[in-house]
Amino acid sequence: MKIVVSGAARRMNLGGPSIFHGIVRVFRRVFPECEIVYHEAVPVMPGGSDPDPDHPDVRIVRGKPDPKKILAAAGRRKWLGGSGAAGSLEAELLEEIRTADLFVDAWGIEFTDRLSKMNFAGCLLAKPLIRAACWLGVPAVHYTASYGPMEGRWVRMAARRALGRECSLVFCREEQSKQYLLDCGIDGRKLVVAPDTGFLMPSRSVEVAGLESGRPCLGVSVSHQIVRQWKSPAPYLELVAGLCDRAIRQWKAQVLLVPNELSDGRYDDRAVARDVLARVQCKADVRIFQAENHSGPEQKGALARCDLFVASRYHGIVAAMSMAVPTVVIGWHHKYAELLEHFGQRDVGLSSEDCTPDALWACCEGAWRRRESVRAEISARLPGVERRIYEAGEKLKDIFQ
Repeated sequence: MKIVVSGAARRMNLGGPSIFHGIVRVFRRVFPECEIVYHEAVPVMPGGSDPDPDHPDVRIVRGKPDPKKILAAAGRRKWLGGSGAAGSLEAELLEEIRTADLFVDAWGIEFTDRLSKMNFAGCLLAKPLIRAACWLGVPAVHYTASYGPMEGRWVRMAARRALGRECSLVFCREEQSKQYLLDCGIDGRKLVVAPDTGFLMPSRSVEVAGLESGRPCLGVSVSHQIVRQWKSPAPYLELVAGLCDRAIRQWKAQVLLVPNELSDGRYDDRAVARDVLARVQCKADVRIFQAENHSGPEQKGALARCDLFVASRYHGIVAAMSMAVPTVVIGWHHKYAELLEHFGQRDVGLSSEDCTPDALWACCEGAWRRRESVRAEISARLPGVERRIYEAGEKLKDIFQ
């Protein structure tokens, strides 16, 4: 059996490797002898192939295809029998999909007005690989993702087409996401609710330069996305810097600022970390984790060093809680609340709409006092979360029965 998966980069964003490692583990259990091809939607870099050290048997195809070229080539393949210019990325991807038994879209958040507004052109070109698989007669699945809210006409139309008509199954990370899709008119029989596959990413121990062994550590996952989404009157950068100073003074803690999403040249999480550090008074007790130098499993290993984690990045939260690290969340989307609910931790979730320094400190102080019991609570629920992920994966077999 051959499975083609298309998703995010395995570097520069913790979400990509989290989903990649998790989905490979699920597919290897559900279809033990399957061949997996992972399309990494990133610009092609010099140096040829880039195999994954943990999964060298997974073949990697890299590159960002042009949606118009994909759809044109898929149309030619379906109706005229041709595939377009040989040797092009689009032709290569179409051939991989054509010879597959299953196509899987593995992007973690889709069809939401909170990230960008979709127009008519965006609707026409949305999810070209899912459409190509449908045209070529290959079952398509959208794997565990968050969806909505979706109020715009074009985003709802795109979701109905791609998820409602062209996908055989759609996996939702939250009940709320499922409800958004139901409200959009998508058949509930194809909707599966399951925790994010990122919980299954392995952890690899790593030394963090500058951290003192034996001294408690507060980890903070900073986010340029939440800077964009921030609505509270208390500025985000000052709020995080104030938390760091207070933890250093009152808990005698050291602080690890953890960037998640990185980019070349644009304002990213590293820039946010530097902006926070510039506002911290106790700078000698703060370190910025060099995420660009570490794999996803190594980043997860670094988070295991934290006694408390304060996060605004979804897969940072997933990685920390899968290591039973007590976690306080400042979120901007419905996906955060249900993530915490898996572990009975919904009371440590704050919103970017109204988060204040006092509310954040009260939440962190309570979690800090109870961190050992919280760690035990999370640990006790982890086997159930992992079991639900694998049970959901078993539903893929229904496509072939």
